[in-house]
Amino acid sequence: IVIDEAERGYLNTDTTKAVLMFDLDGRYLGTWGQEFAGGLHGMTIVRECGAAEQLYLTHTERHEVVKTKLDGTVLATLPFPGSAGVYSSPAQYKPTGVAVAPNGNVYVADGYGQSWVHQYDAVGAYVRSWGGNGTENGKFRTPHGIWIDTRSATPSVVVADRENGRLQFFDLDG
Repeated sequence: IVIDEAERGYLNTDTTKAVLMFDLDGRYLGTWGQEFAGGLHGMTIVRECGAAEQLYLTHTERHEVVKTKLDGTVLATLPFPGSAGVYSSPAQYKPTGVAVAPNGNVYVADGYGQSWVHQYDAVGAYVRSWGGNGTENGKFRTPHGIWIDTRSATPSVVVADRENGRLQFFDLDG
């Protein structure tokens, strides 16, 4: 669930009504996203470089991240990160969370796949990956959620490492 600047709530589901919209009093405002049924998962809302707010949504079964307008119009996709060299097929990549840094870089948690975090630059080009399956610091077991912490002068990437029962904090370079 995310809230936009106009205080509308967006909730995603696995149904043909993939994104539901409500006002803060709970009144139903509409739905969109029939093409995203069966795998829509994490999402975040951002305003990039003065543009209108946009949604980033992960899709576990399409193996991608989708960037949309608030009405569901698709603006871009971040496809399977083949350049990472950690997957033998796109089917192994099942992103569960997405976060966008103030510089526009996008971070994707592959929580239901191979337990990597992937970074893309502001125009969607693959940058790097880190993590992989494990219990030691810097490794993950189901990195389910991801967030950019901007509370200090230097933002950090926060990863909810679900199966290891912890949060891990990284600089923007991983």
